[in-house]
Amino acid sequence: MMWGYWGGGPGPWAWVWPLGMLVFWALIVVGFAWLLRGLWSPRRWTPPDDALSILDRRYAAGEITREEYLAMRQDLTRRTP
Repeated sequence: MMWGYWGGGPGPWAWVWPLGMLVFWALIVVGFAWLLRGLWSPRRWTPPDDALSILDRRYAAGEITREEYLAMRQDLTRRTP
């Protein structure tokens, strides 16, 4: 007599192991792709905007007037001793 063998075959839960392995490998592949996407993202390598480019963008968008733009630009480009 063999212990634990009832002659019923693999049983109703036989599909769980292959499905679990499929999910496991899918998570590994997705995680690796997410990591590579983060490393080669263009946002990662672009320097942050400086004050003059932000000022230029605000003027171009019409958020500030010409007088405000010129005054702010003069303040930003003025050298302090």
